[in-house]
Amino acid sequence: MRCLIWAAVSSKPQAADEKDSIPSQIEAARELVERNEGWHEVGEPLIIPGHSRSYIFLAEAAVDMPVYTELMSLARERELDLLICRGRDRLGRTDALIAQVEEYLASYNVQILSLSMPTRVQDPDQFAEQRDRASIWMRSVERARAQDEVAELQARFRMGTRRRVKEGYHPNNNLPFGYRLGEEGFGIPYQPQAQLVRKVFAWFLEGQTYEGILRLAKAHAIESYPRNATALKHMLALPYYSGRVTWRRWDHKEAGWRDSTDWITGPGKHEAIVSEDTWSATQREIAARREQGKRHPYTKYPLSGFVYCGYCEQRMTITGGGSTRGFYQYLICPHPRSECPRPTARNGVRLEPVEESVLNWIIERATSPALLEEELLAMADQKTIDATSDLAALQGAQTRILRALEQWTADYESLLIDRSEYYTRRESLEEELELIQGELQQKERAAAHRDHETMEKAFTELVGPSIDRFRRQWYGRENAQEIKALLRQIGLRIVITAGATTPQLSD
Repeated sequence: MRCLIWAAVSSKPQAADEKDSIPSQIEAARELVERNEGWHEVGEPLIIPGHSRSYIFLAEAAVDMPVYTELMSLARERELDLLICRGRDRLGRTDALIAQVEEYLASYNVQILSLSMPTRVQDPDQFAEQRDRASIWMRSVERARAQDEVAELQARFRMGTRRRVKEGYHPNNNLPFGYRLGEEGFGIPYQPQAQLVRKVFAWFLEGQTYEGILRLAKAHAIESYPRNATALKHMLALPYYSGRVTWRRWDHKEAGWRDSTDWITGPGKHEAIVSEDTWSATQREIAARREQGKRHPYTKYPLSGFVYCGYCEQRMTITGGGSTRGFYQYLICPHPRSECPRPTARNGVRLEPVEESVLNWIIERATSPALLEEELLAMADQKTIDATSDLAALQGAQTRILRALEQWTADYESLLIDRSEYYTRRESLEEELELIQGELQQKERAAAHRDHETMEKAFTELVGPSIDRFRRQWYGRENAQEIKALLRQIGLRIVITAGATTPQLSD
């Protein structure tokens, strides 16, 4: 019988205990080997001198503790018949890990002998795990316990991560590019990388393509930089850079990004690298590029991407057409007549009059703060009417869930429900509460009008110090990307109907 000794303690103080120390475990196992004829020890004892982490998976434990890898290798190479340990609880700190170790050894006909609860050891040639009915029954019970434990540990992990995010810390300390972990546990901007992050956001809002940004990042990087477009897109969409911490943005079951209202989010304790306005403008630009598909970002028309058909709400495109009097640009609705309820068969509006109308609209608001304030207030009033109608229902639902949480906790403390059921139900209620609170925040934001000072500054920056110079840039197609970035910042939306051009502000 080829025997291997396993000795383990879960903490360093326990290693000093005379009863459970590593030497005492090895000594007791060797005495047993010596008392049994035909038994002999193979290799050196495998020792775990103490660890505090509760592992769920054997593969995960093997990465951090090579003794598990060595044990698996000996079993796989058929160099082991019996593993001797103080107790089965020495194989791991969780039922899940213990069950996996036992399953793995059993698959190679390796028996386990516990000194604290010894069982009959069979001859290696006669041992067949599948015929040992008692072991099969015990292992099925252990698997059920392990599954319950995994579910409970996962629920506790989710609760702990949610609490960590709400307190302003990163979910797992795997900080994004541009940050280093500080002594107090939250991210601190690492300036050589943080400066590059700011430039990446600026380049994107200027209209650069992802490939162009990668080339610029490589040229300006001091240390490292995003290596591909996927990493770049992840960087631009990460709320952490604006001072917020988020969790559960990716849905593993659906293999896609969740809607932002489903995120677990909170204000971070770390310093933001980019402003909230910059981050929000970036998200609008990402959405616009995604909607326009393969649109080339270096378009020379300032209004491309901002004009919508007033009948079918589709974004209009710019095209060219010739006549005996010259070449003109037109705004075209992409829908055929059968899909767009426009009153005439004619499809196409001259671009030049629309550009003139929008140019004058921008100049009026840049030179008249009172006009801009009036428009923002009217917009806020309508949003308030639309938003407040649902507030009462959402607040009632929030109160109902809070009461349910209190009752569920009281039932658990009164031992009316077990721990696993409590954690599962509590997590479900908290997720529902998160969704309702997110909707409440959206409605409250919708009820507030946009900041006048910020909008006035954006209009002023758009026009610049000279109206005549702005007109020349507008018609001369100069600095089109800078103009488009500011138009996105103010939320410009232009609606075209028969004979009418309506510029408006939108969220």
